[in-house]
Amino acid sequence: MTATPTDPEAEIEIKLNGSVIQNGADANWAAGSNTLTIKITGDVGPGRSSTTYTVTVTRDAIKNTLSGLTIGALTLTPTFASGTTSYTVTTSNNSNKVTATPTSEDAEITILLGEEEIENESSPTWEVGENTLTITVSGDAGDKEYTVVVTKESNP
Repeated sequence: MTATPTDPEAEIEIKLNGSVIQNGADANWAAGSNTLTIKITGDVGPGRSSTTYTVTVTRDAIKNTLSGLTIGALTLTPTFASGTTSYTVTTSNNSNKVTATPTSEDAEITILLGEEEIENESSPTWEVGENTLTITVSGDAGDKEYTVVVTKESNP
């Protein structure tokens, strides 16, 4: 957040939700309504004068849910729903593309295959038997975990 007064000698005080922030610092917007006040004080004629500007910024909450989850073209059981967090799927493939789509584009996603982190939209290699994927979505309300147990059948 940067405020530049027309008078280079003017003093500036910036507050975000009542807390002073430095001019030029990043503004950490909370979910919901945020009040930004900018007070500029400078010399006007024989004395000092202040002008205060107030801006209200509303930021949508970053949701900690998924809007989509696919393991290649396989069918999840149960069928994907954002509020359901546990799934199973069976495959004979050596790998399938894992795609987790967050409800909020700013949400952070971490995907683990066992203890190993994998990239979203990557194709991990499955071991014969059960492979546990843990997808963690981080948002304003904390973390939410989704689990998919991928069972790879042995090839004859």
